[in-house]
Amino acid sequence: MSHKQPSPSPSLAHPPEEGGDNPTKMHIPQPGTTKPQGVTFRVLSILLSYPTKGMQAAQEEMIAAIENEQLLSASSQQKITALIKQMANTNLYDLQEQYVELFDRSRELSLHLFEHIHGESKSRGQAMVSLSQLYEQYEVFNVTNELPDYLPLFLEFLSIAPQEKVKTTLVEPLAIFKALTERLEKRDSPYAVVLAALTELAQNYADQLTQAVKTQAVKTQTVKIPTVKTPIVKTQGAKTSTAKIQAANKAKPA
Repeated sequence: MSHKQPSPSPSLAHPPEEGGDNPTKMHIPQPGTTKPQGVTFRVLSILLSYPTKGMQAAQEEMIAAIENEQLLSASSQQKITALIKQMANTNLYDLQEQYVELFDRSRELSLHLFEHIHGESKSRGQAMVSLSQLYEQYEVFNVTNELPDYLPLFLEFLSIAPQEKVKTTLVEPLAIFKALTERLEKRDSPYAVVLAALTELAQNYADQLTQAVKTQAVKTQTVKIPTVKTPIVKTQGAKTSTAKIQAANKAKPA
């Protein structure tokens, strides 16, 4: 996924690879192309990607990034920091084996979001097209071999999208995040903390959106509509006409 930028130097923006044997599954934009509140999504994206030596080398930079942004709760931030350190100090090949065993060989843990919604149905294809169009709307293009619904790519998009778009987009897969968190926790997988952090963020955004709707509804209900009084017009002609009719009725013979 690219944001119309040249390839950045090795850093958190694009961790260096191990001799090119294990390329990352995304092309992350250069520093400065992300909005101020986007680096946490980039870190979570890297953590959910196929492990590389570059990812391990970016340990300190990733930890500093999430600490500076403080998008996560203190508890989630602490757990993510612990995971980053754990992955940096674990044998790379063991990490890669664990990753493949979890996410590539188990459909119930698939990192392709639409797998959990549409399965292999035709509706999945249209959903892919719609998601690709959403990315392109913000000049974010998928230049990888991954499908648009691949979670790390999705998170990378969120690192670039405007804040309000992030809120409305992240809440949509909330149920998927919850399910993946539960399944990973049952397996005692360290990756559970990443999905738990996403669940927390998505739930917070969902609550904010719900509250905004309620607030707007209350404002609408409390709007006072001014009462318009219809003026009563009295005319001398109307009075005279009425008096004549009454007099005529009295004059009629019984």
